[in-house]
Amino acid sequence: VLSIAIPCIPIADYLEDLFVNGLTYKDISFFIGSGSKGDHLNVLGAYFGKVTNPRISWSMIRNLLNLMFSDNYGEMRGKRIHFYGNDGVCLFKFFVKSDDPQRIYVWSVITCNFAC
Repeated sequence: VLSIAIPCIPIADYLEDLFVNGLTYKDISFFIGSGSKGDHLNVLGAYFGKVTNPRISWSMIRNLLNLMFSDNYGEMRGKRIHFYGNDGVCLFKFFVKSDDPQRIYVWSVITCNFAC
């Protein structure tokens, strides 16, 4: 059961706030490459005023972007950059930085591997 849970947990939609690292957009030049949550908050803060909650959900970010760009671009969905990256290869992310939102998950899996 654990061997199925470890690779499936990061791609569960209801856990996207923990495992999505950024969003990419085809037609918006505000976000070159993949926009992190901090990048999105900077753009949203410049448009709406002060947006200070760093724990804002990705769905709320998408809703606010839709308010900004709906007249010109329609619905802004953005392609999610997940825990496994944006490639079709499913590789576990062993090297994490101290500000990475998945560091606790990664270290718990590594600890479990060493314990077993």
